[in-house]
Amino acid sequence: MKPRSYANGVTLSLSLARTVGSLVPVYKKEKSDLKMICPVCTTPNLVEQRYVCSEGHGPFFPGDCTGRVKIINKSLVPVDVESLPVPEKTGAGPSMEINVHPLEQVERSTWSLGNAYSFQPEFATDPFFGVLCDLVCEDDLAFVGEMVIRNATKLFRLIRAPQGLILDEICYPESLYQYENLEPQYDSKFLMMALDLTANQLCDFDPSNYVNKKKAALTSMIENVEPSKIHRDPRQQMIDIEEMLASSLAKRS
Repeated sequence: MKPRSYANGVTLSLSLARTVGSLVPVYKKEKSDLKMICPVCTTPNLVEQRYVCSEGHGPFFPGDCTGRVKIINKSLVPVDVESLPVPEKTGAGPSMEINVHPLEQVERSTWSLGNAYSFQPEFATDPFFGVLCDLVCEDDLAFVGEMVIRNATKLFRLIRAPQGLILDEICYPESLYQYENLEPQYDSKFLMMALDLTANQLCDFDPSNYVNKKKAALTSMIENVEPSKIHRDPRQQMIDIEEMLASSLAKRS
């Protein structure tokens, strides 16, 4: 089964040259399928995450808490989320202006975040798509650009792979720890010995040898289990703080 598109109408531009296509995920993201159940009920019932404040107000659902703060030196600093810059959308779909940099500089200042997407051109015969695939193979160059997708600005690096052109999301330079360059020192004869060793160990890559054992065990475990229906309680109404305080004062008087 083919993956669903992550974004459509994506434009990649290098100066005046451009190609249009869609982005599809490179790999399947594994989400946690195990949910918590009530430890009191005799039949499995899902528990829902709700929140209370330090004064005991609540419970609230995540969507009820619209205010935001940032914790700085153990103090709460209010943040006006509405005043923060909103990524600007350009054109009918996401677009990325490709910048060309020395590869060594980009690799020193960024790192892959693990989110990779395959660029699928609208037309397989698009000449600039073919040229771009070969361009990104240049050894000493890195092709980088920003793109607004789903209301978020992300930084990507173009990579050539067997399945086509890959957009690999990378971190912004300020998010990466900086270390001094490590210069290994060893006798060159050790490298020759290691190369001989790897040549002897070289074998074909068999995907069946690399399996997520936990996922396989979980799949096997639930195959013969009778499923239970999900029981959800109606969402609790928001607590009226004013009414609660007034009632409490009335009881004391």
